[in-house]
Amino acid sequence: MAALYTQTPSAQDKLTFAQWMTVLAMGLGFAITGVDPAIFSSSLVPVREGLHMSTAAAGFTASLATLTLAATILGAGTLGDIYGKRRMYLLGLAGVIVSGLLAALSPNAVILMITRALTGVGFAFLLGLSLAIINAVFPPAQRGKAISLFLGTAFLAGAPLPLIGDILVESLGWRWALVVAPAAALITIPITLRFVPETFRIQGRRIDYPGIGAAGLMMVSLVYGLSRLAHGPGAAMPPLLIGLAAGVFFVWWEQHTDQPALNLRIFRAGPFNAAVITGLAFNFLLAGRVLLLGYYTTVVRGFSPTVLGLLLVLAAAVQAPAAVLGGRMMIRTSPRTTMLWGLGLLTLASCMFATFGVSTSLPVIGVGVVTLSVGVAMVEPPQASIMMSYAPPGLEGSVSAVKPGAGQSFYSLGPTVVTLLTTTFYAARARERLAGTGVSPAQAANALEASRSNGGGHLGGLATLNPDLVHRVLADTQELIASALRTTSLAMALIPLAAAVAVWVLLPRNRADQNA
Repeated sequence: MAALYTQTPSAQDKLTFAQWMTVLAMGLGFAITGVDPAIFSSSLVPVREGLHMSTAAAGFTASLATLTLAATILGAGTLGDIYGKRRMYLLGLAGVIVSGLLAALSPNAVILMITRALTGVGFAFLLGLSLAIINAVFPPAQRGKAISLFLGTAFLAGAPLPLIGDILVESLGWRWALVVAPAAALITIPITLRFVPETFRIQGRRIDYPGIGAAGLMMVSLVYGLSRLAHGPGAAMPPLLIGLAAGVFFVWWEQHTDQPALNLRIFRAGPFNAAVITGLAFNFLLAGRVLLLGYYTTVVRGFSPTVLGLLLVLAAAVQAPAAVLGGRMMIRTSPRTTMLWGLGLLTLASCMFATFGVSTSLPVIGVGVVTLSVGVAMVEPPQASIMMSYAPPGLEGSVSAVKPGAGQSFYSLGPTVVTLLTTTFYAARARERLAGTGVSPAQAANALEASRSNGGGHLGGLATLNPDLVHRVLADTQELIASALRTTSLAMALIPLAAAVAVWVLLPRNRADQNA
């Protein structure tokens, strides 16, 4: 199998057919992990109705795959390093197929929850090992190009899948939407078997069970706790404190065991930390922007969810070529320059969102969405390349797990912060307008959140208020809502700016130093 990757020096920059197939196999696996949760979330209402679930139970089920992914990502990477990344990647694909089909056949809510949790474990192997395999298989001279093509393939493969899922839900029912991920995994298995070589393994390495367990508890507690911040400190603090305690133990243990799951010395490197900070920034911004766009399109403009869906399809469609562009720019200039350009586009996108009013045209909104997507796609190749450059041979899996593990926590934080800022700014602006209406600013802020979450429908905990009155208040304060969203957008522009400062300070200007 390794002979498939033998090249003459003159062909060093050109990928063989086997290498292209490796990029495709890894890109498909990476795409599955992002697309399936989106499809499940968009199908949540028919799932809840079909299995007679409560709203709270359905929401928890939607987050289960993400939680178990976060809990097992480091363990998946470590197992790949010990037993072979290709072997464990195939195990993840098989797990997605089995758990996905069982989820589609679930007779009740309990079985669905169990199968969705198992699906997240399969995702951990795909997300934690796809980048690691790319880094291990391709030689240093091709690695930057391969990573950008890998991300571009993932974006391209993932773009149409949510639309396919929506079509299946509308035409055949929600169970068929859960077959999308297993079908993609089934296609990926023969490509992986035929073209992806097994990677180098370190013999005699032990599994760091305490470290993996502590990391899993830390990640799942932090991700869950951050997602609960919108419900108040009382709901969020217990899991956050558990996550903090687990994190303290993880750091202590990894520094005192002779075979740690993750060598924490990589965090002493300025470029590695710059890449981690950049990943935190664009994950936070991406998740927050999607929610902010949801507020704007459904509440301020009154568009149907289809419009939001089309905007997100547009965003996904431009990410593939932008990722390839980012990879080429990284090779021709430097990772530092490319990351700064990408973060600049993210800042520009935040400023563009801060101009959206009650009559902004759809083409202008589309330009803002495209700018955001291009910025994210340009940042990812150099960010991934820098992080993986610190992975010792045979330990790519554990280092690769840091990227999604850290990013997931801030991806969960983004919507919470957007909701908090938007509702706070709106309540402050609406106080005078609401005088004498019978609706307090706090109630109006809660109605704003509920209206966006339910597409303007049922207002949940606000049932004591007249629904027509609440909807009328929101309609009469559309400009105030738009103003609150603009202020939130300006505040969020500080995030990529802070990441750009970290890149400027921690990444050396000299390209040779960056590649050292």
